[in-house]
Amino acid sequence: MSSAPWWKSAKAIEAESFSDWQELRTEDGLVYYFNRKTQETTWDKPAELMSEEEKAYESNWVWVPDETEVYVAGRIIDDSGAAQVAVEMENGGERMCSRASLISMKQSSLQRIVSDLTLL
Repeated sequence: MSSAPWWKSAKAIEAESFSDWQELRTEDGLVYYFNRKTQETTWDKPAELMSEEEKAYESNWVWVPDETEVYVAGRIIDDSGAAQVAVEMENGGERMCSRASLISMKQSSLQRIVSDLTLL
């Protein structure tokens, strides 16, 4: 029988054995990270625990202006233009946007969306 805790994946345990970071979950099942050395807690997966694919996917997330939803999440996929960039939307579509209209964000913040009415 394994001595590993039942709530952790083998991948998480392997990554933690080489890092000060520990992957944990809230009571609601949301993943967060704790640094055993510095006592820092973060929702964002630390770079030292990410695979190369995760590092590439995690970068370039932005809030994109939308006529219906005000802002929607997207990821810059081509920023070679001076004023316009290509953005991949969460629904899989692509959109050209003005660089100045975008607001940078961290993709991990999408797992903790709270209804505006609950904040009132």
